[in-house]
Amino acid sequence: MSADTTSADATQADSVKITKSFVKQHAPYYSITALEERLFRKDGTKAKKNGVLGRKALLRLGQWRSITTLNRLENTPPHDIKFITTVALDKHTPDHFRSGILQLLPGVGAPLASCILSITKPKKFAILDARVAGVLHSAGHLSAKQPTRIDYAEYLQVMRSLAKACDTDLLTLYRALWAYGNSSGLPTTTH
Repeated sequence: MSADTTSADATQADSVKITKSFVKQHAPYYSITALEERLFRKDGTKAKKNGVLGRKALLRLGQWRSITTLNRLENTPPHDIKFITTVALDKHTPDHFRSGILQLLPGVGAPLASCILSITKPKKFAILDARVAGVLHSAGHLSAKQPTRIDYAEYLQVMRSLAKACDTDLLTLYRALWAYGNSSGLPTTTH
């Protein structure tokens, strides 16, 4: 924790310990929607296999995670979506470039880019979410609480480290953190 952390933050951080039992306790409270299920089971699998995320799948991601940018996504030319997602998902593209490449699409910021990467490569990428960032911040793992102020590489490193320490995968960890954040009065967002 930084030196300027308030005593309330310190107290909250002391009470939030992200462990294997934390994940086991909170992950079941995350409700998986039919849309989310489709994105991970069908759209993500198809995009990984074909090396490109289709326009309809991108719009479904917008409905699931970023309804405010849906209009911008709808107005993005299909050939731009195909080109950008092909480059971002190419097996030769270094992982640290993928999120930035996806953010070239209108309406796609780091949180939505992380969702694209998570549905196509769930073992390597985690969903960047304000609620989860709030929990990680409260537990002392992140200095910035808002996703717009978080470096995705730092966030991903924290999530990977915690997933390994908790003997779980990134998606289950995300869901446990989201469920905990949803029940603890931390800042809200939709999933």
